[in-house]
Amino acid sequence: MVTVVHSDDTGSLPVASLFTTDASRTVNGALSPQYRWNLQDIEIEPVSGYNWTSSASNLTYNTKYNITLGGAHPAKLVVTMTWNEQELTVGDTIKYEGLADVEGALDGEQVTGSAWLELQPAGHL
Repeated sequence: MVTVVHSDDTGSLPVASLFTTDASRTVNGALSPQYRWNLQDIEIEPVSGYNWTSSASNLTYNTKYNITLGGAHPAKLVVTMTWNEQELTVGDTIKYEGLADVEGALDGEQVTGSAWLELQPAGHL
């Protein structure tokens, strides 16, 4: 799981955790992370030229990201939205939510997979 939470008061806070299906569970049944990266070891960068503008909201979303994770479990990942039109509106909330493809390396081994992304433009929470 890789996420970044942003507020005008505190700035950006990146979080990255590694989960496995055989991990221990917390009291409420959630999986416990096998590893958590330190803040300074997390880089999430949109790839220039990969974006999509919604004809419904006129908002533009980045559709491809490079993720670099340092520390004891280094990773270099590329996350690309599976298709562009994944924006939805619920009440006053507008967000881009949907499937993405992931490829790259984790701990020196090639990895591929799928991801679920949720992107909420500033001012549209």
